Amino acid sequence: MLTSMKGRGFSSFAKYTRFRDDLYSGLIGNYLKQNLYVKSWGKMHDPLPSNCSVPYYVYNVNEVRLEGKPISDTVDHSKWCVTLVGGWTCIADLNREVSQMKRGGGAICTSDDAVGRAFYGLITHYEPCEPPRSDAQHREL
Repeated sequence: MLTSMKGRGFSSFAKYTRFRDDLYSGLIGNYLKQNLYVKSWGKMHDPLPSNCSVPYYVYNVNEVRLEGKPISDTVDHSKWCVTLVGGWTCIADLNREVSQMKRGGGAICTSDDAVGRAFYGLITHYEPCEPPRSDAQHREL
Protein backbone atom coordinates (compact mmCIF):
# COMPACT_ATOMS: atom_id res chain seq x y z
CA MET A 1 0.00 0.00 0.00
CA LEU A 2 1.19 3.50 -0.86
CA THR A 3 -0.20 6.86 0.20
CA SER A 4 0.12 10.08 -1.77
CA MET A 5 1.08 13.39 -0.16
CA LYS A 6 -2.64 14.25 -0.09
CA GLY A 7 -3.60 10.96 1.57
CA ARG A 8 -4.89 9.09 -1.50
CA GLY A 9 -4.30 5.33 -1.27
CA PHE A 10 -2.68 3.24 -4.00
CA SER A 11 -1.82 -0.43 -4.24
CA SER A 12 1.43 -1.41 -5.91
CA PHE A 13 1.75 -4.83 -7.53
CA ALA A 14 5.10 -6.20 -8.63
CA LYS A 15 6.14 -9.59 -9.89
CA TYR A 16 9.59 -11.09 -10.11
CA THR A 17 10.72 -13.15 -13.11
CA ARG A 18 10.36 -16.38 -11.11
CA PHE A 19 6.63 -15.74 -10.61
CA ARG A 20 6.09 -17.18 -14.12
CA ASP A 21 2.46 -16.13 -14.40
CA ASP A 22 0.38 -13.38 -15.94
CA LEU A 23 0.40 -10.16 -13.90
CA TYR A 24 -3.37 -9.75 -14.32
CA SER A 25 -4.83 -13.26 -13.90
CA GLY A 26 -2.11 -14.53 -11.58
CA LEU A 27 -1.75 -11.56 -9.25
CA ILE A 28 -4.01 -8.51 -9.57
CA GLY A 29 -7.35 -10.28 -10.12
CA ASN A 30 -6.67 -12.66 -7.23
CA TYR A 31 -5.83 -9.82 -4.86
CA LEU A 32 -8.78 -7.60 -5.85
CA LYS A 33 -11.14 -10.62 -6.03
CA GLN A 34 -12.84 -9.15 -9.07
CA ASN A 35 -12.96 -9.73 -12.81
CA LEU A 36 -10.59 -7.56 -14.84
CA TYR A 37 -10.84 -5.91 -18.24
CA VAL A 38 -7.25 -5.56 -19.50
CA LYS A 39 -6.08 -3.21 -22.23
CA SER A 40 -2.67 -4.11 -23.63
CA TRP A 41 -0.82 -4.20 -26.95
CA GLY A 42 -2.66 -6.13 -29.66
CA LYS A 43 0.25 -7.05 -31.96
CA MET A 44 1.95 -9.68 -29.84
CA HIS A 45 3.56 -12.87 -31.11
CA ASP A 46 1.92 -15.19 -28.57
CA PRO A 47 -0.94 -13.36 -26.81
CA LEU A 48 -2.75 -14.80 -23.82
CA PRO A 49 -6.48 -15.24 -24.52
CA SER A 50 -9.18 -13.93 -22.23
CA ASN A 51 -9.17 -16.27 -19.24
CA CYS A 52 -12.30 -17.62 -17.57
CA SER A 53 -10.58 -20.69 -16.10
CA VAL A 54 -9.48 -18.70 -13.02
CA PRO A 55 -11.72 -17.62 -10.13
CA TYR A 56 -11.70 -13.99 -11.30
CA TYR A 57 -12.02 -13.69 -15.07
CA VAL A 58 -9.62 -11.63 -17.18
CA TYR A 59 -10.97 -10.19 -20.43
CA ASN A 60 -8.75 -8.71 -23.14
CA VAL A 61 -9.96 -5.29 -24.30
CA ASN A 62 -9.73 -5.07 -28.10
CA GLU A 63 -11.08 -1.60 -28.66
CA VAL A 64 -11.65 1.64 -26.78
CA ARG A 65 -13.32 4.86 -27.84
CA LEU A 66 -11.64 8.21 -27.19
CA GLU A 67 -13.28 11.47 -28.20
CA GLY A 68 -15.79 9.51 -30.27
CA LYS A 69 -13.12 7.66 -32.26
CA PRO A 70 -12.58 3.88 -32.03
CA ILE A 71 -8.99 2.91 -31.21
CA SER A 72 -7.88 -0.67 -31.77
CA ASP A 73 -5.45 -2.44 -29.45
CA THR A 74 -3.14 -2.81 -32.47
CA VAL A 75 -2.45 0.95 -32.55
CA ASP A 76 -2.59 1.70 -28.82
CA HIS A 77 0.32 0.45 -26.71
CA SER A 78 -1.17 1.41 -23.34
CA LYS A 79 -1.38 -1.16 -20.55
CA TRP A 80 -4.13 -0.82 -17.97
CA CYS A 81 -6.94 -2.74 -16.36
CA VAL A 82 -10.21 -1.90 -14.66
CA THR A 83 -12.83 -3.77 -12.65
CA LEU A 84 -16.54 -3.58 -13.33
CA VAL A 85 -17.42 -3.43 -9.62
CA GLY A 86 -15.46 -1.54 -7.01
CA GLY A 87 -13.84 1.08 -9.18
CA TRP A 88 -10.32 -0.39 -9.25
CA THR A 89 -8.09 0.95 -12.04
CA CYS A 90 -4.47 -0.05 -12.62
CA ILE A 91 -1.77 1.35 -14.89
CA ALA A 92 0.78 -1.35 -15.72
CA ASP A 93 3.95 -2.09 -17.65
CA LEU A 94 3.27 -5.62 -18.94
CA ASN A 95 1.19 -6.97 -21.82
CA ARG A 96 -0.85 -10.17 -21.71
CA GLU A 97 1.58 -12.35 -23.69
CA VAL A 98 3.27 -15.68 -22.95
CA SER A 99 6.76 -14.15 -23.04
CA GLN A 100 5.76 -11.47 -20.54
CA MET A 101 4.91 -14.14 -17.96
CA LYS A 102 8.68 -14.61 -17.64
CA ARG A 103 9.37 -10.90 -17.10
CA GLY A 104 9.34 -8.82 -13.98
CA GLY A 105 6.95 -5.92 -13.93
CA GLY A 106 4.02 -4.41 -12.15
CA ALA A 107 1.13 -2.04 -11.81
CA ILE A 108 -0.05 0.80 -9.62
CA CYS A 109 -3.76 0.72 -8.78
CA THR A 110 -6.31 2.97 -7.18
CA SER A 111 -9.81 2.32 -5.90
CA ASP A 112 -11.74 5.35 -7.08
CA ASP A 113 -15.24 5.00 -8.51
CA ALA A 114 -14.91 8.07 -10.78
CA VAL A 115 -11.60 6.89 -12.24
CA GLY A 116 -12.96 3.34 -12.64
CA ARG A 117 -16.11 4.54 -14.41
CA ALA A 118 -14.01 6.73 -16.74
CA PHE A 119 -11.73 3.86 -17.77
CA TYR A 120 -14.52 1.26 -18.00
CA GLY A 121 -16.55 3.70 -20.10
CA LEU A 122 -13.80 3.73 -22.74
CA ILE A 123 -14.24 0.02 -23.53
CA THR A 124 -16.23 -0.69 -26.70
CA HIS A 125 -15.14 -4.28 -27.36
CA TYR A 126 -13.51 -7.07 -25.40
CA GLU A 127 -12.62 -10.66 -26.20
CA PRO A 128 -15.07 -13.13 -24.63
CA CYS A 129 -13.73 -16.37 -23.21
CA GLU A 130 -13.71 -19.53 -25.27
CA PRO A 131 -16.66 -21.71 -24.24
CA PRO A 132 -15.53 -24.70 -22.16
CA ARG A 133 -15.40 -28.00 -24.02
CA SER A 134 -17.60 -30.83 -22.82
CA ASP A 135 -16.06 -34.25 -22.15
CA ALA A 136 -17.58 -35.55 -25.40
CA GLN A 137 -16.01 -32.74 -27.41
CA HIS A 138 -12.70 -33.28 -25.65
CA ARG A 139 -12.63 -36.97 -26.57
CA GLU A 140 -13.33 -36.19 -30.23
CA LEU A 141 -10.32 -33.88 -30.55
